[in-house]
Amino acid sequence: KGFTAKKPIIIVPGILSTQLEVIESPDPAWVGKRLWMNVKLMTMQKFRGRNKLQTGEDEEVRFNNKWSAHMRLEPNGEDPEGVKVRAVGGKDGISSLDPSLDAITAIFGPLVDNLEAIGYDEKTLACLGYDWRLTPHRLEERDSYFSMMVEKVESMVKETGEKAVIVCHSMGNKLIKYLFDFLGPQKAKTWADTHIDTLVAAAPLWLGVSTAMRGALTGELFGLDHILNEQDWKRLLHCFESFSLFPSAVSAWTYPPRAYFRDFHKKIERVTVEMLMDYYFPSTLLTMRPRLNAVPHYYHEDDNKHPFLQPIPIKRLHTIIGCNNQTEVGSFYTEEKGVIALDKRVKTMEVGKDDLIVKKGKIYETAATAQCDLIDPHGRPVYRSGDTVVPFESQIFSRYWANTIPELKWTEITGRIHSHIPCDVEFCKIIVKYALDLKEEVFSSEFVSEITSDIISFHGSNSKAPSPVNTPTSSSAPLSPYPDNKKPNVDESS
Repeated sequence: KGFTAKKPIIIVPGILSTQLEVIESPDPAWVGKRLWMNVKLMTMQKFRGRNKLQTGEDEEVRFNNKWSAHMRLEPNGEDPEGVKVRAVGGKDGISSLDPSLDAITAIFGPLVDNLEAIGYDEKTLACLGYDWRLTPHRLEERDSYFSMMVEKVESMVKETGEKAVIVCHSMGNKLIKYLFDFLGPQKAKTWADTHIDTLVAAAPLWLGVSTAMRGALTGELFGLDHILNEQDWKRLLHCFESFSLFPSAVSAWTYPPRAYFRDFHKKIERVTVEMLMDYYFPSTLLTMRPRLNAVPHYYHEDDNKHPFLQPIPIKRLHTIIGCNNQTEVGSFYTEEKGVIALDKRVKTMEVGKDDLIVKKGKIYETAATAQCDLIDPHGRPVYRSGDTVVPFESQIFSRYWANTIPELKWTEITGRIHSHIPCDVEFCKIIVKYALDLKEEVFSSEFVSEITSDIISFHGSNSKAPSPVNTPTSSSAPLSPYPDNKKPNVDESS
């Protein structure tokens, strides 16, 4: 359509969404190999048995194959001796995870292709992948990631004369949040006013995800059970430091993470990750506890002053939400032979909300789940669910920042799952709109809707999450995928 590049674009991907490659290895044949995500290599290593890279005699640090041995981190967050693994830089690192299987492992590839088609290049487009095994502060300590990001944004803004559009997916949103903490309260707002036009937050997990907690406790293969060894992957999760994914157990959050434990008296009680590690199964999770102690910013049994719950000092935030998918919001745990495990005996919600469903010990929200304090202008509940990974409430937590951020917008893409949002055509159109400063709407779809301010509005101070909304703020009709916003019937077996 004759469009040309205008505002610089910075892309920050989510967890698992940057390729990792071997820079150094005791085995020269492995130098230069792409570790994540090399489907062929991972599959071969799973089924070839104990093809080990020597890593010591301690069972805690021994792995079944070379792929796992290269992927792991030492307790201090460093690579194993003789091994160096780093993120692949530039667009190659985030376009697709396995270029040989581009069609099914595409992440930001379609967006990058579209932007390049209208003239974006290395001067106007920066793809800032990272080693997602590390916590944000370790990314800065080891890789100077945030210092590099600041320099990149400043140089691109200076070169183009235009403020930047920041595009984040999933955990990438928490990295941007950390960027402003890294800059400090005095510099952050001034820097943002000078350099940031818009933050587009796709599937943000502001409050964390239940899957991360369960993955650390009982293992989670993220749908990759055909190519990953379950025991090795569970150990790797204990080695990684990505605790910013853990659910934030915040008292002010009206829709808290759900984790329940059934003890030998068959009593069910709500628990936290720390309780499970400290009181129930300390010996099985020893490798994780020191890491959690070392990163207090990224898991807290804290109040609403948690740094990640404070507003981002920007003027425009557009959140893209995948919604109305069955999404995990909690789990039931128990003990099996001295090891923590999912309590698959639980068939229904024995505690708490009755519009959640339970399958094999996992708790899910669905399109028929009422979202706690969300009501439409007629005082009726709003029924939504998340994007299969991030619960709906976690994605829209930025609604509590309305008194601080002048322009807030939320777009739902109904039925779109978490990993597919970055390569969704409607997502691409929204990015193009901001990048080219198009005033007219360039996207429309029966699957896309804007969440009205009536639904996301709230009463109360910005400094803490508000009480449930009881009074509608407008008489305008609510925007809902359901006729008259009535609760839909959901086939729980689907």
